[in-house]
Amino acid sequence: MDSKSPFQTDFGQQWIEISIDIHPTAHEAVSAFLFELGCEGVINEDSTIKAYFSAPEDIEPIQETLRVFLHELGEIFQQVESPVLKVSRIEDQDWSIEWRAYFRSERITPRLIVVPAWEPIPVEPGPQLIRVDPGPAFGTGQHPTTRMCLESMEKFRTDKPWTMLDIG
Repeated sequence: MDSKSPFQTDFGQQWIEISIDIHPTAHEAVSAFLFELGCEGVINEDSTIKAYFSAPEDIEPIQETLRVFLHELGEIFQQVESPVLKVSRIEDQDWSIEWRAYFRSERITPRLIVVPAWEPIPVEPGPQLIRVDPGPAFGTGQHPTTRMCLESMEKFRTDKPWTMLDIG
């Protein structure tokens, strides 16, 4: 039996990165469809979605299926205007560390900053710090509902203990 976790790969394996520039209102629908097509991971960056497929012999059927889906999606989401689709081959990397390049300290409000555990604590005076050691898929503070919860926590002031749960 192979003891390898599903997230480990043999270095040297090639991957296909499909990058789609599309309006953020369509991100959830596109991400779900990419997983249905067999992608193994998705990254959302502003108006771009990047999906990763273990390099198939022929990527053209996936591209064509995706083109049809994006065309049909444009009929549902009026904001989706001519999504840009790019496909490239990339070499495997140690993704358990490489993903950290996409997560930096982020100011949520003028007084609140989220800092990943591997970055130095900023020396600027005044902001409240939330130090996180996120996993590759959770806990960065960048998701809109998490940001709203953090903003709400900052506005809510009381002398009594209280709790908040973000189950987004």
